[in-house]
Amino acid sequence: MTIELGCIALVGGLLLIAWWWSLPTQPPRGSTVVLLLLVLPFVGCGPAAQQTQALAANSVAVAANTALPMLVEVYDQEGRIEIAKSDSRAEAEYRLERVRERWRPIWEGYDAFVAAHGVWATAIEAGTVSPAVASEVREAYCALRRAAAESVALPDYPLVTCGGGP
Repeated sequence: MTIELGCIALVGGLLLIAWWWSLPTQPPRGSTVVLLLLVLPFVGCGPAAQQTQALAANSVAVAANTALPMLVEVYDQEGRIEIAKSDSRAEAEYRLERVRERWRPIWEGYDAFVAAHGVWATAIEAGTVSPAVASEVREAYCALRRAAAESVALPDYPLVTCGGGP
């Protein structure tokens, strides 16, 4: 029976984080992120890690699928408000174009997130998942979250914050 060193390091790192947070005085905020970054390279070890990544990918997909209707609703509402403010068809078209331009980075961010998540899901199914792929999904989600911050308050990414504000 072979025990992968990476899995031992992962468990040890998680235990260290649990111990760190059990201290009476809470550690500095950034220290948890540093500990997670030390542990993340070892997340891709063995079949249990593949199952964990599959569960994480599913949770992230459910969150994104929940966020999409919120985004669409706010986008549509902004368009309706701009139309109601207009005195002419030309003004309404101009106002709608401004809404489209403002939302373009949000829709591009959503598309980039969906593409990155698809790569992650394919890698999980093929058994070739790596922390780098999961990290790309997180980065795409955080970029979407930042782009949408003025319109919709999307939740933070599960387990690891996006950092730098919303």
